[in-house]
Amino acid sequence: MVMMEPRRMKVKVCLVGEHAVGKTSLIKRYVLNEYDDRYIVTLGAKVSKKELALSPKGGDPVQMDMTIWDIMGSKGFRELLREAYFHGAQGILAVADITRYDTLEDLDSWVESVFRTVGE
Repeated sequence: MVMMEPRRMKVKVCLVGEHAVGKTSLIKRYVLNEYDDRYIVTLGAKVSKKELALSPKGGDPVQMDMTIWDIMGSKGFRELLREAYFHGAQGILAVADITRYDTLEDLDSWVESVFRTVGE
């Protein structure tokens, strides 16, 4: 019996939102299964990688190579750097801190910025 090599798929996902909402903590937990409650400012963007082996029902296995972009939450740089950070993204995760209502209100402008770069 011949084993098929799984199809490889590359995916870019960006986490967006204001500063100090937990983007870095979410990524650290997902990629490394670690948590650190200290706040460290993200300057620019930090890219993490996660490999997933997927076996869809009735389909061929897929090896997903995911790059997860932790985008700094500074409003001033969002428009300036959006092409560099959001270009080629297949997904976004918009993150807010529900104890800071303004971070939830600001998500619309983050999502709009991504859509202007990659489309809807």
